[in-house]
Order: sequence, then C-alpha cells, then structure tokens
Amino acid sequence: MKHTPIKTDAPIVFVKIKDMQIDELNPRSQRSDASINEMKQSIIQIGLAQPPAGIQRDGFVGIVAGGTRALALQAALEDGSLNYDTVPVLMAKNEEQALSWAVAENVVRKGLSPYDQLVAYGALYKAGHDIADIAKAHGTTEFNVKRRLKLAQLPKVVLDALGADKINLDQAVAFTYAPNAKEAKAVLKDLLDEKKYNIRNAHDVQSHFQKRPLTSSSRIVRFVGHKMYIEAGGKLVGDLFASDDCETLIYTDRKLLEKLFDEKFASEVERIKAMGFAFVHVSDQPHFDLYYLNAKYERIDLPPSKLNKKDQARYNDLAELCTQDEAPSEEAMAELAALENKLAPKLTDQMREVVGVGAYVDNQGNLCTSKAFVRVQDFAKARKLGVIETKSPSGKPVTDATYSGALRADFETIKSLALQTALLDQSKILDDLLAYSFSVHTSNSFNAFAITTSPNAIAPKTDADIKVDNRLNTVNYARGWNEKPVADPKKQMTFARFRKLSPKKKEALRTAALARLINRTYSNDAVLDEVTKLAKPKLREVWTPDVDGFFKRIKAAQLDKIHEELLGTQSTEFIKMKKAQKALELAKLFKDADTRAALNQKVLARIDNWVPDM
Repeated sequence: MKHTPIKTDAPIVFVKIKDMQIDELNPRSQRSDASINEMKQSIIQIGLAQPPAGIQRDGFVGIVAGGTRALALQAALEDGSLNYDTVPVLMAKNEEQALSWAVAENVVRKGLSPYDQLVAYGALYKAGHDIADIAKAHGTTEFNVKRRLKLAQLPKVVLDALGADKINLDQAVAFTYAPNAKEAKAVLKDLLDEKKYNIRNAHDVQSHFQKRPLTSSSRIVRFVGHKMYIEAGGKLVGDLFASDDCETLIYTDRKLLEKLFDEKFASEVERIKAMGFAFVHVSDQPHFDLYYLNAKYERIDLPPSKLNKKDQARYNDLAELCTQDEAPSEEAMAELAALENKLAPKLTDQMREVVGVGAYVDNQGNLCTSKAFVRVQDFAKARKLGVIETKSPSGKPVTDATYSGALRADFETIKSLALQTALLDQSKILDDLLAYSFSVHTSNSFNAFAITTSPNAIAPKTDADIKVDNRLNTVNYARGWNEKPVADPKKQMTFARFRKLSPKKKEALRTAALARLINRTYSNDAVLDEVTKLAKPKLREVWTPDVDGFFKRIKAAQLDKIHEELLGTQSTEFIKMKKAQKALELAKLFKDADTRAALNQKVLARIDNWVPDM
C-alpha cells in the first residue's frame, strides 16, 4: 500500500487501527454516518491517501487530525473490508504540535460548528491551555472563546440538542440563564415539542428564566395593592419621590407578593362561592380559557341583577374609596357589602346545585368572573333539574356519556367544517357578517373571522371520516397553513389575472375564502349562534363516525348507550363484547352496506341523523 510522502520532522508510526481514539484536542466532536461511510468506501477503493495525525496517550493513540479517516478505518476493519489492521500515523512530539495540527486540519481548513467550537474550547481549557492561547490557535477572539466556554458549561441535554441541530446557537445561549439543569431540561422539552406554543424561540427561553422586575404596573402588584404589601413587611427599591404613582418603584419580595396574591385570591373565590354557586373554577392566567370551556362545560344564562341609578352611583363611590391608601370605615364596608349582595346573581335552588363560574385576575389586576356554566360531570343532574336542555341540537335525546377534551376539540373542528361548508352557498350571510365585523360589532371577545391569509384547521388532529368540499380546498390545504404551490408560474393567480375573472367567478372565490376563515373559537357568541341558525350546517354531510376517529376514543359504557340509542333497544350480546369489537360494530351501522340492509327505515334515519352531544 502506497502513501503520500509527508514532509515533517515528526515520526510516522504504524499503529493498530483498534488502538486509535478521537483525542480531546480534536475539535470536531461529531461526524455523520454518511461522511464516515463515504470515507470508508474511498479507503477500500484507493487506500489511505493521507495518514491521520495523533499523539501518544496512556494506552491509546489520540487522533487530533483525520478523525473521520480513523473512524472509517475502524468501520472497515470491523466489517472485514480491510486485509490489514495497522496504519501509519503522524505522531506529534508534544501537545503544542498536536494542537497546531488539530487547528490546521479542522478549523482553518474546514471551520467548526458552534457546537464543535464550545466542545473543543472546553477540552483545551480543561487541559490547562489559557484563553489567549486557545483564541490564537483557532484564529478567533478571546471574547468569542469566553462565550463558548460559558456555553460549554450548559447541561449535557442542552449541549446534545445543539450538537444534533435540534436547537440553534441563540437558543443555546438563552439556556445559560437557567438556574439549574432540571429547569433547563423542562424548558428544552417544551421548546422541542411542536405542540407547545409557550416557548418557541430564544426570546421565549430567556424570558422564562429571567422574570421581569415587579413594579406598580405589574398584574400581581395591582391586585395585591401597595398598602397590603408594605403592611406585610414588603421591601421597595427606587426613588419614593420620583413619581406620584410609584411607577419607578420595584417590589423586591416576589415570594411575599405571590403569597399575598394567593391569599387574597382565595378569599375572593370564597366570597364568590358564597353568592350561591356550586363551585368556582380558578384560572391562574389573566383570562379564562374559552376554548377549554367549550370542551368541558355548557354555559348558562343567569337572571340579570342591576342597581338603580342612585345605588349604582353610591356603589361606584364606595368601590373607589377602597382603592385609596386609607382604609374605608366599617360602615362604608358594610354598605358596600349590602350593594354587592344586590348585584349578586339571582340563582334558583336548582342552579345552586350545579352552576358555577370561573374566576381570574386580569392584566390590570382586576378580579373577574366568567359567564356561569355547568361542568360536564354534572350534565345528567343538571338535565334532571331542568337547568340545561334534555335535547341535543339535532332534537335527539342526549346520552350521559362524557367525552374527552381531545375528542371534543376535534369535534369543534368538524363543526367548523360543517359551518364553512353550509356557508359556501350563502354568500350574502358572509358578506353581511364581514361588514358587520368591521363596522358594528366591537367586542374584544368576538372575532367571527380569523383575519389572516392562513385559514383555520378543518381536519381534526386525529384522522376522522370527513368530507371536504373541493371549494374549500381550492382556498388552501385542509390541514396546512401554506397555500398550495403552483408549479407553473404562468398559471399563478396574479392580481391582474384575478381582476379579469368574471364577476361570478370572483364571487365564488371570495365566498369560499370567507367561508374558509370562519372562526369557531368563540362559538358561544350570540352573533355566530345566529349565523349558525341561518346557515343550517349539516354535520353529517361532512362527517361520519368511524372507528379510529371516534368510537375508539370513548369509553365502553358510552358505546353501549350509543348502540342502544341508535337501535332503540338494549343488546346484552353487544354489552358483553370487547371495546374494540364494539367500535367495529357501531361503525358498521354507519358504513357497512350489508349491516345497513338488515335495518328498517326508521332505524336508518336515526343512524343517519345521529350526532354526539358535544
């Protein structure tokens, strides 16, 4: 075997392939399997054109340059592709010479990734090289070396994610603010989870670890109040005379504020519950999650309570008095409590057993309550008490079955598909709703349209048997966010070409686009309720219950009730079946021709119109 001659005063030593290891001085810490395999094939075909360089270590030869060649040789030896087991290695006289070779081979010639840099700098620093020498050897600044050395101290799980290109350098830098490895690991898990949206970039990561200083504009401070914090022994930093509203003050005792917040919030929750509610659902966010509500509860309209003008004016004065530094008198507080009692919702005895509200503190520090609702586990009791209806929107008797939040969320998406499909042929409703949304309806909690070029999802996360009208697909992919690319630029719909379309064609495109953007997130809003009544969406025209998308996702007892509801009689044989078989049998009622042929028209009509109570 021939080798290219090497002009050097360093000795060339034949080394057993199995005794070679990548040295800590070698800055290239990672090599792809593809590059190793490519090098292996080259060595098998033409031999080792250039020997690796190394340094003698205790019990092995550390390869400082030519690491891919060394790994390729070992792979070829292991699979029997080589007929020799020793190769020449250029041996360094000392660490300084080995380092210079490593830099020349891996840094100057090829450059290093940020991950390889921090691993290499860290190894050299641990080996006793100072920052100035590392910077000089790698042709970089001392500042850059210091930054990489700080990154080298990151938890291993973060470094591994950077090395595998799962996170970028900016995101890795943000993890240097983590107080400990455990919290860094938890945040990394959220960052890598595509279903989590709270942490998506380097800014989100840093913000999680670096909490903002608490000032008088902070939500927690506004709710607790300056006076309560000071009386509890809280400390401040800043200029007391800088501003009348203390905007420049920083409330330094976060733990005390959180304790006071929790205590005051708990007290307020008990006060709300004392109004007669069966429960109070507490949210730690500055809002009450309406999407979560839609999946878990049914809202209730409570009888309104109002004050006359005189009482309302007095109530406003007393409420303002409570915000002042000086505490109101006992008489004033008693008067305020009496007025609040007048404002309390008038619950019937039946409502007191099942109706509750959500409680939260908004960003302005105000205690807020949601609209009243009944929890899903209380549906059966609420129906018996007459608090909620005993009929589903389709007019069919509802079951007492409890569906999972994920299934309810998917079903909301299917409802969106049904509503959008119904509106495709009712452009006048869409035109009126669009004009109304922009010119009349100003509620911050209402958004009939998702005003964006990215339409809402109309396919559930779990595959289901749905039928999407092609007119909705022409607007965008049913599942995706990005418009379907057009391969031929000449066929792309430019604005000039769009203007030349016939009025009828443009109206059809506009109608489909508006329908595709209908937003059901706030589906309990009265406006969208009215739109739904006008459009008369037919859920079963776009969706058919199937095994994987529906029946497998609910409990066996629920399947029994659905089977009885559909066929009008209880089947002992069906009840004894395993859940998987029950799901298959129910799906046949909807889709299997032979099964349906044996059913009478009344039962078929019941099956074809059945929808779950969600």
